[in-house]
Amino acid sequence: MKVLLPAALIMLGAAFTQNAVASDVYVGALYNHQDIDIPGYGYDAAGIVVGYEFNEYVAFESRFATGISGMDMEYTAPNTKRSVKEDIDLQTSLLLKLTYPIADGLNVYGLTGYTRSKVTFENKGLVLNEGGNEVVRYHSESNWTRDGLSYGVGLEYQLNDNIDVFIDHQILPDFISGDQKWQSTAVGFTYRF
Repeated sequence: MKVLLPAALIMLGAAFTQNAVASDVYVGALYNHQDIDIPGYGYDAAGIVVGYEFNEYVAFESRFATGISGMDMEYTAPNTKRSVKEDIDLQTSLLLKLTYPIADGLNVYGLTGYTRSKVTFENKGLVLNEGGNEVVRYHSESNWTRDGLSYGVGLEYQLNDNIDVFIDHQILPDFISGDQKWQSTAVGFTYRF
């Protein structure tokens, strides 16, 4: 009896929790375009959204994205050829989402939280002598990370009881030490269990 009662209470609590959580959990997918205040810079990323809705006004949301098209430039000068590639390796966000209904099935929301972006950088080059022969060939790869406060606003529309579509715009942590602003516009959908 000492073992059965706690086991029964644990199983009852787990069943209740599973039913409660299942109706408040949502998952989805997103595509975003990111602008940076540097000419020629910008990223496109795709990823997933996972969230938990505490009530109709407050949710906690995580976003995970990876780059699908970043910067890709080639430079040619006398006796030099160089290519540079840069893209998002992984971008993660942990966000508080505050929602306000403005019409039947249409909500406006605000996001605030923490975003971390890891960017990969590849630099390849070739130096030629005056005769056009290769003197030096180089290739380097590196990455860097930016993280900090992110915030934004968005709209979501409920297509049915389970599916929402959304669009939002966020300000991300500064691209380079406070000099360049980094912004993201995302579209996507979520599925509520």
